[in-house]
Amino acid sequence: MGVHVSVTVLQRVLGFFRVLVLAWMLAPEHMSLWGLGVMTFTILGPLMTLGTDSGTERYVSLFETRGRLELFYRKMRFGVLALVLLIGAGLLVSAEYITALVISAGKGVPGVTRDHQVLICWLALVNAMLLALYLNVLAFLKGMRVYRIVSVVHITFSVLFTVAAVGVLWVWPSATAALVTHAATLGISLVVALGFLHFGIVHTGGHRSRGRDRRKEPRLEQVDRRAPKPAKKLPRNLFARLVTFGLVSVLGTALWSANSYISFYMLYRNQELSKSQAGVFFVFMRLAHPVVLLAHAAWAVLFVHVARRWESGLRDKAMDVLETTYRGIALAIMTLAVVIYATAPYWVLILKSQYHCGVDLVGPLMMSFLSVAFLALTAMVARLHERPAVIAAAALLSGLANLILGYVWIGQYGITGAAYAAGVGMFLGVGVVSVVYLLTAHAGLHWSTITVLLLPAILLLPPWAALAGWTVALAVTLTTPLVFTKTQKGTLISGIKTIGRLAGRNAR
Repeated sequence: MGVHVSVTVLQRVLGFFRVLVLAWMLAPEHMSLWGLGVMTFTILGPLMTLGTDSGTERYVSLFETRGRLELFYRKMRFGVLALVLLIGAGLLVSAEYITALVISAGKGVPGVTRDHQVLICWLALVNAMLLALYLNVLAFLKGMRVYRIVSVVHITFSVLFTVAAVGVLWVWPSATAALVTHAATLGISLVVALGFLHFGIVHTGGHRSRGRDRRKEPRLEQVDRRAPKPAKKLPRNLFARLVTFGLVSVLGTALWSANSYISFYMLYRNQELSKSQAGVFFVFMRLAHPVVLLAHAAWAVLFVHVARRWESGLRDKAMDVLETTYRGIALAIMTLAVVIYATAPYWVLILKSQYHCGVDLVGPLMMSFLSVAFLALTAMVARLHERPAVIAAAALLSGLANLILGYVWIGQYGITGAAYAAGVGMFLGVGVVSVVYLLTAHAGLHWSTITVLLLPAILLLPPWAALAGWTVALAVTLTTPLVFTKTQKGTLISGIKTIGRLAGRNAR
């Protein structure tokens, strides 16, 4: 976690800088078109492989434990590629219809013709195909727990895209140029990731960690009898099982991706509002996102370690690690979010004056993303029990709440109403489904773990009140045993020190 999260911090800094670059080089109207392209490939990318990336990350630990990792890799790769080519080709043929349905809406952007809109659609679909393959390769690497390699791939993409975006947009400042640059750098990063994966699987025989893991095998009396017994060969229906698990999971993921763009797209399509307001909204949406990606990076590392213990039969230990680490990460991310929210009137000045009006969007947009990020607890418990439908249910309810609130508030309050519809809608959907599931699943969680789901609501307060209230809450958490026991605090402090040492070593 120390390696992956510290590198993710660097990646998010580059991402933050990249948003600023795009905001300075693109007019708000063209920023809205770039946002539309991002929305398209972000939603369609995971769908093109029917969720095999989610299924792969879930089952790599299982087949690595059984010594069948290389066979798993060989059986999966051609099926994934075939899905991307087949579904991607169908979408490219339908580009005219997709353009009419998605891009040609609301007031037009000056200088952007119908043919130009179709070109934007084509580029977004090509990006989606590359993203689908990229996500599957990274899912396999994450499942193998090779976080240094995952970090190298992430940094490669971030650096290349940031540098290329500066150079290309300086000469050709348009949404089309941004999409071309993104596709090129995504393709290069995919090749790099595939090289690492092929070498790690084929040239080491898939035995990277078997020697180390054998030394840590649990004693017989520690093993939960519910744990699966090792299999001698892969099941014949493996790909179908992977797709079945992944399809339900990816429907939830796709719904979440769509949910994050509901308010943006409602602004984009609104006949009474200009495309520039959608562009301003998209910029602040992207600026609020990096904080949440830090949480996702940490929880991605956490899940594969928890899954490893779970598959080895140490299920009580797995849940203890999950619960303690989840709370620690949530408190750290929430602290960072409150600081960013409280200082927003000052750091917003680094943007062009056209974007300064978006300062009031910071709180509700961060609330929206944090609500989804804190769903990680429910998602991890559901995935361990192979119940991904819970994630889809939370996404469906959240999106519905966002849509209803957006329909009411955007007409009355414009861009600010769109932000609050996103924040409150996501919070309600996540909260209702998560609390119901965690209580009925008898997961045995501490009350403070479930309370974490309510923390994003503090961003509805004025900045000074949110900062003061969170300071008090954090002080109570750190100085009393209400949330963490003495042993858990010691574990977290030790982990933080280790992360600091690794971060310093990586920096050197």
